[in-house]
Amino acid sequence: MSTPPSTTLPPLTVPGYGLLPMAMPGQVKAMRVALFVLGGLNVAGGALLLFGAVAVSAFGDSSDRGPAGVLYAVAVAALLMATATITLGIWCARGGNRTRVAVIVVGALLAANYFAGIFLGQGFSGPGLAAAAFLIVAAAQADTKAWFCRRRA
Repeated sequence: MSTPPSTTLPPLTVPGYGLLPMAMPGQVKAMRVALFVLGGLNVAGGALLLFGAVAVSAFGDSSDRGPAGVLYAVAVAALLMATATITLGIWCARGGNRTRVAVIVVGALLAANYFAGIFLGQGFSGPGLAAAAFLIVAAAQADTKAWFCRRRA
């Protein structure tokens, strides 16, 4: 009795050059675009919050110092999240399972932030929540996992 043929194909190689590069799946490309867009929006939001905090602390009286500190903290958090999303967008080109897991974690943090924003009365959090959910779903798919766990030359 013979064994059935294997359905997995060996990696394609070119003599003298090694492995052919795997094409980036469309989900990964869309995930990178979403990361860059979310990063850009977080940079804009963080800059506006920072400007608002400076304005409150410069032109407000002593009772406004508390809200200015909160604005500074939220601005720094938004700028840190922008740094993380843009960095992950760049790292998605190289792959690596740690990058995929980091995208899932950052997507969950963004989703929690936007979800809290909806409950606090910010009606504009819906598109951000949808983008964060897309990041989580796209990073968890099998094609995306295959891209991030591929053999690199």
